Amino acid sequence: MRLARRHKQKPSLILFTTCIGLAKIQCASSFLATSSHCVAKSSLSPPPNALHASPPSSSSAQQQLRIPPGALGPPEPLKSLQVGQSANAFRSLQNTAESADQGTHTQNPSSSQTHQFTIQRVSHSPEIFHLHNFLTPQECIQIMSMAKQSGMEQAQTVTEHDSTSRKNCRVAWLPSSNSSPYELVGNLVSGTIHGFLSAPVHAHSSSAVEDLQVLCYGAGGEFVPHHDGEARILTVIYYLNGVGGTWFPLARGKEERHPEEDTNGWDHRMPVNKGQALEMIRDLVPGKDGLLVRGMDDTSSKEEPKDRIVSITQGDAIAFYNYLDDGSARFDWTAIHCGLPTTEEEGGGEKWIANHWYRLNVLEET
Repeated sequence: MRLARRHKQKPSLILFTTCIGLAKIQCASSFLATSSHCVAKSSLSPPPNALHASPPSSSSAQQQLRIPPGALGPPEPLKSLQVGQSANAFRSLQNTAESADQGTHTQNPSSSQTHQFTIQRVSHSPEIFHLHNFLTPQECIQIMSMAKQSGMEQAQTVTEHDSTSRKNCRVAWLPSSNSSPYELVGNLVSGTIHGFLSAPVHAHSSSAVEDLQVLCYGAGGEFVPHHDGEARILTVIYYLNGVGGTWFPLARGKEERHPEEDTNGWDHRMPVNKGQALEMIRDLVPGKDGLLVRGMDDTSSKEEPKDRIVSITQGDAIAFYNYLDDGSARFDWTAIHCGLPTTEEEGGGEKWIANHWYRLNVLEET
């Protein structure tokens, strides 16, 4: 099951030129490498390993898309991070003026500052990264406020009349553009694309970002295991009030070879479709299997293996990739995930998150 799409914005990734910077890559106290770069979208030219669609033949109207290995996953230096290693990073912030009596925000585009955050790899398969302190508390409050003001509706799934896949959840959509008053949403896109999308994807004409989906789950609200769907190569989940509950039941935290892998590296435990993935997770337990994203105030047992838990606070984010990065353009079914039921104790019985989906629309067209 996946969420209904909202506004496939083909030009969105082209409009933003604010940069993300990556600094020292570190593991514990050891510095492994140093990298500092800040590349604007407009300065990128198509790389040698760009994506190509071959012309349709007379016998078939479908195009064959040739995708080089490495295009649908994280770029360097993130790709080289081992589980547990991190990279210091920053993004630009626009100063926000708040009206105390009106509760509104205005952006001052002529004044900006940098905001430091940390990117840590937490899973090898699927490739998942924890963005510590990606948003400021003020930005979290602003996003929730804009969602409330836009009018929140009962969240739907793509399946007609489906009332069981997702429960007790309201949704709002905020434009992923720099238009007033949504400059903050565009700023988040700008702070993501250069660090998390490969150059071939970034340069492709079908690259896009969907509108920001803001969700509020009430007590007992949940979303069953699902894959995010076609063309969505990268998902970023922002945790707006510090409540987690996102579970990746098939995530592999360590990079050791499994007994089921043959000498060629093929993992026979890797599901190849949704049915296999759901069968594999049937008897798995959050906190003991896979990877559980949990808020700091979660009252669950703290005795679970630490490598199975990612603890988040308000303003943190999780970024993960939905396709295999081997050139096959196939879904990575280990990216299946769910939203566990929200408890009364967490966040006053509410969980606020937001989702950005980064797309390569040609994957859907072919």
